[in-house]
Amino acid sequence: MIPKLVKITAATVMSTAFLSAPVLAENLEHTRQLLSTKSCPGCDLTHAGLVFAQLAGANLSGANLVRANLSQADLSGADLRNANLVGASLAGSNLMGANLQGANLQGADLRGAYLTDANLEDADLTNANLRGALGIPSYALTAADLVAWGNEEAQLGNFSQAVAYYDEALLLDPNFADAYYHRGLTYYD
Repeated sequence: MIPKLVKITAATVMSTAFLSAPVLAENLEHTRQLLSTKSCPGCDLTHAGLVFAQLAGANLSGANLVRANLSQADLSGADLRNANLVGASLAGSNLMGANLQGANLQGADLRGAYLTDANLEDADLTNANLRGALGIPSYALTAADLVAWGNEEAQLGNFSQAVAYYDEALLLDPNFADAYYHRGLTYYD
């Protein structure tokens, strides 16, 4: 009899906790507006699912796109000035010519994104994943970023890619001793 009471109590507590938890969903009205007009400045698109969205030239300045999924989206020429893209997925997205000036891209996933001619001035790229992104403006990377990527490639046994990252780091900062050190170790391996 006691096990049934324990199960009922546990189920009641769990269902109450589940029902009182906040639901994280996108603002569907703002999503509809964006998809139909390609203009939604200042909109709340938190957690929006916009995979493969065709948003070339869209106006998303000041929009809240925290944890939005924009993977493989076409955002070429889009206005994303001062947008909040913390934790957003932009993997494989086309950001060619996009204006990301002042955007918050902390922890954003930009793996494999196309960034040729993108404006990333004053953008916060802290902990953003830029591995494999193409056309990254040189001012958006540090020599330390490139050495870290080189180290990861070296650990995977991809020595030629590791050396390429170390060489890129040295192009940015010819006096960066870490790049020389790790490049030498990689050549030794």
